[in-house]
Amino acid sequence: MELNKRKLEQLLLQLLKTNKEVAKSAGQLADEIGIEQLKRYTKNENVSDQQVKKQAQRRIQRVLDELAELQPAQVLVRYEQVPRTYYRQPANDYGSLLQALFGVNPSLKMHLSPEAQESASRLQNKTSRQQGLISNQWQRKIYVGRSGVCYRAQIDNDVIAEVYHAVDAEKFIEFDYLTSTGKAKRIEVFPWGILLKGENCYLVANAYNSQRELPITYAMHRIKNPRITTRSTFAAEGMPKDENHFQRFCQERQLDLFANEDSAEIVLQLRFYNGKGRTLQDTKLSTDQKIELLSDSECRLTATVKDCFELHRFILGNGDDVEVEAPTELRKLIAEKLKNAQNRYS
Repeated sequence: MELNKRKLEQLLLQLLKTNKEVAKSAGQLADEIGIEQLKRYTKNENVSDQQVKKQAQRRIQRVLDELAELQPAQVLVRYEQVPRTYYRQPANDYGSLLQALFGVNPSLKMHLSPEAQESASRLQNKTSRQQGLISNQWQRKIYVGRSGVCYRAQIDNDVIAEVYHAVDAEKFIEFDYLTSTGKAKRIEVFPWGILLKGENCYLVANAYNSQRELPITYAMHRIKNPRITTRSTFAAEGMPKDENHFQRFCQERQLDLFANEDSAEIVLQLRFYNGKGRTLQDTKLSTDQKIELLSDSECRLTATVKDCFELHRFILGNGDDVEVEAPTELRKLIAEKLKNAQNRYS
């Protein structure tokens, strides 16, 4: 059976481990495939084994370079090594996805580890040379705006490198963390993954010896002096390993809304005034959301949501154009916040 390009790609992907610590060169991969299979790939039985190996190395390198360029989620390249090496990312690592997006939006560079930044830059430069500058002009006409009025927080490169390493290697990491009250404390956590929200980046992790069984979010820009520790990861073996668990966990717990273990699920009922609320027909609060038109200027929204920080901020952000009708506890809480605000302005 002929070892054609497609079969060679499949074989190479099997040989590349999903861990960058065991990245392999084209020469190593040629050795693992073996001379007999490589001869079938070259379609020439009359050349020496050494010639076959050199020819195959060049073809393997071209195939992997092409995969890295066209399908960066499949193969990534370590250019800093000579000869360059290739590896695959774990399924729950967002580095390859960000590397692909970086080709469209260079502002995403801040979310990449230094190694991924270098790979993304090389990939972008190589693509530009191959396709020509004209075909890439459209990328300059894409602007990714801020999700709010605030500018994005800046993250130190050493923090990005150490945190990404801890996530990749599934090792405990300790760091100084500045809390929302302005106090710094040294904590040690086991990382589950990375959460991107708007312009900012968060580490999802649970603290060592914490009373909480599930992880919470730590803003990356508040992390200082990170250091991977030698603590055994036996204590973190309760984390499920299936490739979709982390994404499913974030979605079900609504971590991007900063919901926590105490965030109860509620049936929310809001009354909007002055024509507000109709845009939520397109940008829904939940899958079971319903909007009832009461008049030309008023409507009532009902949705099952998590009672969390982002929900309160959303309601308060609508000012006097919205009224919480249910549940009663949330209505009282929002009324109290508005009363306190009124007292400060009076």
